[in-house]
Amino acid sequence: MCPPGAGQMTAEQRLREEYPRILRAAVLGALVLHVVAFLAVPEIRVRPYRLERESAFEVVSVNEWEIPAPPEELPPRPLPKAVEPTDDAGEDATISTSVPTLEDLLRPPPARARQAFAPRTTWEVPPKLIRQVLPVYPEIARLSELEGLVMLRIVIDESGEVVEARTVQSVPGLDEAAIEAVLQWRYEPAVQGGVPVSIVYFVPVRFELRG
Repeated sequence: MCPPGAGQMTAEQRLREEYPRILRAAVLGALVLHVVAFLAVPEIRVRPYRLERESAFEVVSVNEWEIPAPPEELPPRPLPKAVEPTDDAGEDATISTSVPTLEDLLRPPPARARQAFAPRTTWEVPPKLIRQVLPVYPEIARLSELEGLVMLRIVIDESGEVVEARTVQSVPGLDEAAIEAVLQWRYEPAVQGGVPVSIVYFVPVRFELRG
């Protein structure tokens, strides 16, 4: 009599007995699949790369330009010399030359020529205020009881007129009134070397409410 369970095999024992058969079936199936794939897939041919469209380049010829030589410098023309008139010499034989005097050299240039120069920041004789127009206190600033000091940078030309004004210390609400008033001021112009000059000047304009 066999012991109980002697005729029954465990799963592990059955796997060990059937493993060689399963392995052979798997290898055979893989070989069959490779053969079928080899016969079914067409042959892959490697073709060399070929340009379907060739690029065309145009060669542009560059002309060589001849650079002309610079013109020859002409000798300086001699200065005319004064010829003393004689009794037998005609009017055409006399060349008149004007020699500038010291007064002509110290004479101020014309007004158009003076405008080309920038205003000076230094002078020998400062400008002198001869007409002052008080600024009109803005009504909004008056109602707001706004006070302050507006510092302006002005340009006084050779005739003593204020031709430019801008703020360097601003009080919003009072700047425009200060500029409008200062542009109406008149000065005796500043003097440099005995000649009136255009200068840059700084003037304060104070706004105060008196009760």
